[in-house]
Amino acid sequence: MELKFKFSPATMDQISILMFIGKSGMHDGTSDHMAVSFVKGFIMLTWNLGAGPRRIFTSRPIEKDKEEYLVKLGRSERRAWLAVEGLGNVTGRSKGKFVQLDVVPMLYLGGYDSLYFSTLPHDLPLHTGFEGCIFDVELKAGSVVIPLQSSRHALGRAIGQCGISECHENSCQNGGICLHHASTFSCLCQDGWFGPLCSLQYNPCDETRHNCSSGSVCVPYEDTYECNCPFGKTGKFCQNNNELTDITFSGKRSFLSLIAVDLIPTKFDIQFELRPLSEMGLVLYIGSNGKSFFSLSIQSGFLELRTLPANRIQTTKEVLILRSRKLLAKGNWYNVRVGQFGRKLYVAVENITNTVLLERNDHLKLSGDLIFLGGLADMSELPTVAVATLPIPYTGCLRRLKIDTKPIDFNFSTVKISQNVDDCDGTPCGGDYCKNNGICWLDSQLKPHCSCTKFYGGSRCENPVSCQEKGCRNGGKCVNYGCNCVMGFSGAFCETATKVTTPEFMGNSYIILKKIDKKRDLGKIGVKSLYINFTTADKNGLIFWGSKHENFVGIGIEGGHLKLAYTIKNGNRTIIEIPETESLADGIWHTLEISFGKTNLLVKIDGKIVLSQNQSNFVADLFDLSDGVLYLGGLPTEKNETIWQKTHNMFHAYFKGCIKAFGINNILAVTDFSHYDGSNIGICNVI
Repeated sequence: MELKFKFSPATMDQISILMFIGKSGMHDGTSDHMAVSFVKGFIMLTWNLGAGPRRIFTSRPIEKDKEEYLVKLGRSERRAWLAVEGLGNVTGRSKGKFVQLDVVPMLYLGGYDSLYFSTLPHDLPLHTGFEGCIFDVELKAGSVVIPLQSSRHALGRAIGQCGISECHENSCQNGGICLHHASTFSCLCQDGWFGPLCSLQYNPCDETRHNCSSGSVCVPYEDTYECNCPFGKTGKFCQNNNELTDITFSGKRSFLSLIAVDLIPTKFDIQFELRPLSEMGLVLYIGSNGKSFFSLSIQSGFLELRTLPANRIQTTKEVLILRSRKLLAKGNWYNVRVGQFGRKLYVAVENITNTVLLERNDHLKLSGDLIFLGGLADMSELPTVAVATLPIPYTGCLRRLKIDTKPIDFNFSTVKISQNVDDCDGTPCGGDYCKNNGICWLDSQLKPHCSCTKFYGGSRCENPVSCQEKGCRNGGKCVNYGCNCVMGFSGAFCETATKVTTPEFMGNSYIILKKIDKKRDLGKIGVKSLYINFTTADKNGLIFWGSKHENFVGIGIEGGHLKLAYTIKNGNRTIIEIPETESLADGIWHTLEISFGKTNLLVKIDGKIVLSQNQSNFVADLFDLSDGVLYLGGLPTEKNETIWQKTHNMFHAYFKGCIKAFGINNILAVTDFSHYDGSNIGICNVI
């Protein structure tokens, strides 16, 4: 490998980084890396292949006042060399026997992205970022020469165009002093002059001159001003008081943040409708100090999710990136769903879903963080790796937000702070105003009202009528003022017919199996083996239960691992837990196979044997379920009875997740559950 570049220092009195390539995270005395340093005119090359650092450097400093300097460096196994134009060639060999440089493919020029360079190797000099220009960077691998500046995507901060100062002659007017800040500038005005360029003899945001209403913020421009409006205020001067339902973001310093929501660490779901008016922009951001974040943006018309797990460092290589396949046309509404289910992260647009898997040791730490919509108060605080390009606020509309199925209204109880947001359709009757299929209408004063269905009341149809008053439909039972619906029906009063092919269990659900198919009654079948195909992100839950008199068999998850509990004819209870396996509460579909032989118990997970155990007291047809009833996901309980009591103190919780298939005695017989009885069963929409 060979690398060459040119540089021009702004000052000789600096100790700084010219180039660095290394590993992720904190570097120690054995971390592989390669670095070029500028040490008050001397050029130093440091490299470490894992056995300790080696340094070589020029014999004298570079000549002053040259326009540019050429640096060449390379490495072959343990040997490395450094050549600086006019100063000759220096070579050396690294310590130890290692010959490979094991680093991430990220080349840093002029600085590093950790705070105060604190994660860099301690064998490097105490560095600052380089002051000056670096250009014409080329990498040579074998016979291939790659001009890096023109062929690779680049990230950085505080970078300006070399040789050009933003402080040209006419930047600041009327004696103002120009302060150069890399790619921009600011003006320090003389007394009596105001404005970004010191061109005004008055401050346009003086409280005696601007018309921004109380609570808004005046923003000065070169010869005018604009008003930043707080939540609920709209208009040029923020003079209007509006109740907002469908939110529109102007894209000009606009954003909205919700009061912190407690998200379940391994499972959360965010749904909303989106109407973009631009091809770029930040839609959603959850994060704290960039240590872990969840960032959704539009990039060239496609939604892109970028996530940084809490155990990773903030580099492009460590960020998980997922793009949707659905192109968003400007001006159209789209149903969007993003979130996490176990190890799965997903983005769904109009039911077109894309997923990516977290590593097993990855975890997001987002609970308690603010949720930002449309942008941030200061877009420069967005981590550089949270979006693919420059951080741009979202322009367009957003409505019907739900977090973990709970509708979120935009009002003063849910919004912590916002700026420059307005109503999308310009009328009080937005898509979010009336809830639960209520119809919005305007009176002669243009005030909104809702006509509710018979199942809901309240000014916005937000309150379900008590089932004790209306009763539950289609065989549903009224429990604690809400309806528990039988299989095949849903809704607040079980009024909506649904066909459940693959069932979702909600944590208070169960399915009753009396027949394996139309011909075979479970009461006539002895259970010799079981097959279950399931997925869950919850660490505890009862998956299967069968019993007769005092005998029972229960299969579930406890602490993320498989648990099997049973009694046989002698009444002795046996509990088998298999903690050695990877967690099953990871959102991935798993197959579970259990065979009950005369003297042997065999358990397979995803085709792999995890338990083979001799049981001398087994008998043929271990569970002779002559009453012919099996349960999936839970089982019915009496009033004030818990699942813990019902399962003889074996399982703490109902199952939450989906079951795709169930079989008995090596017969995969049930893949369509629509003909079975059950309670509180939903349609599986697990990604």
